[in-house]
Amino acid sequence: MKYIPNALYRYNFGFIPMILIWLILNGCQHEPCLFGHPQIPDLVPCNAAYAPTYHPGKMEFGRVAGLKNCRPFSASAVGWVGTYTFPIFGIAINTFEVWDGFYADKESIDIIGVGLKLGSSPVITKVDSMVGVSFNSYYIHVDHDVFDESYRLDTTYDNFIFLTLLDTINDRLEGWFECRFILDTPPSNIHPDTVIFTECYFEAGPQ
Repeated sequence: MKYIPNALYRYNFGFIPMILIWLILNGCQHEPCLFGHPQIPDLVPCNAAYAPTYHPGKMEFGRVAGLKNCRPFSASAVGWVGTYTFPIFGIAINTFEVWDGFYADKESIDIIGVGLKLGSSPVITKVDSMVGVSFNSYYIHVDHDVFDESYRLDTTYDNFIFLTLLDTINDRLEGWFECRFILDTPPSNIHPDTVIFTECYFEAGPQ
């Protein structure tokens, strides 16, 4: 075995830290550092008017989680599947105000789609043979049994409901929807003229 002078050992072990320091200072100039701060994408600004949110309730039969005018929204949901002159399905969505442990109705939203198939389906505003049935309606209650404001579906918007699960035996639905509603009553200065629900994921079964 060849003899290596002590001075050479000192030279080798002093040179290695210098290389490491150089890599730390210069190795991430062109690529994101794996050990540095994470790269955070720029947030998309929200231009929607402020819309208050309410208690989601017990969510016993289903739930919705998404955005209401760009702000976090959650609610209870019930799903159903029906056949009239053609097959339709829907989710009934509710939020609440809590009065001494009692859940008083606050928002009532009905989202109804056409056809029994997975994937994207259009939402409908009415069926002539079903008079008195609310389709894709949105009501806000001033009291749990009195409507304060009502909205109608904005038919100029690309409203849709997308199903990822359709269980016609147990009336269970999963998927997401996007809908925009326009105020249909005089404003109360509490809720905005336009409410848009986006990225709203749901799972819902019968009540």
